[in-house]
Amino acid sequence: MPREQKSEKSNKRGRPKTIKETCELVVRLAKENAWGYVRILGELRKLGLHRLSKSSVKNILKENNLAPSPERSRDSWDCFIKRHFQTLWACDFFTKQVLTPLGPRMFFVLFFINIKTRKVCVAGTSRHPNREWVNKKVKSTLPLLRSHENGKKLLIRDRDTKFSKEFDELFNNNGFSVQKTAFMSPNMNAYAESWVGTIKRECLNHFIVFGERHLRHLIKEYVEHYNATRPHSSMDNVPLEDTPSKKTGNIRCQSKLGGLIKHYYRE
Repeated sequence: MPREQKSEKSNKRGRPKTIKETCELVVRLAKENAWGYVRILGELRKLGLHRLSKSSVKNILKENNLAPSPERSRDSWDCFIKRHFQTLWACDFFTKQVLTPLGPRMFFVLFFINIKTRKVCVAGTSRHPNREWVNKKVKSTLPLLRSHENGKKLLIRDRDTKFSKEFDELFNNNGFSVQKTAFMSPNMNAYAESWVGTIKRECLNHFIVFGERHLRHLIKEYVEHYNATRPHSSMDNVPLEDTPSKKTGNIRCQSKLGGLIKHYYRE
């Protein structure tokens, strides 16, 4: 007699396959946190999922090319920026060639930018920004930086030698932690670098600058526009000082720097 065929519904040995939704949850917990297998398992049990074992979690992560906890817990610079975004400042220098009675000279501009609000504070301009000059400008600028938010704040700076130990101490004594970027890594100070490109592209590159006074005037006019009336794509395309706009009324134009900067508003 032919052997009877086994029923398709016959019992199978071993653990039942983990359902798709649970696998996706394990992967999500691993990607959003630096947790190990046991910690993920504990979180699953909090959610009423008791059937998984430590080895099941391990296999799910392995199948999805997710490394164990020690490797996933290595912090990235992007994660660092996001974690401190609410109280983060960045500083840097940019340069502009200026015509002087002695011929063309390169001037340095020290500035700070608040990463959350995008507001910029220019500390000063100088042909010779040595450590003493930088520290003097920091002392006069710190009250403005402190006024933006309460609590511990963080400052990103590069390893330019003009930023000295005294520079760091001034910030530490005023509620800031100072984080240095890696050597030759301008991308780690991307917000400051981006603003340098913006002021040059939208303002300074359009002018031959005659003297330091002229340079200061150009920067002052542009920073006031940037901080108050210029729409920002990264801030829902509204000005940093967003005020209720009128829906009716005559449209007027406020012009600065020979018409280079224009602000439209309703009366």
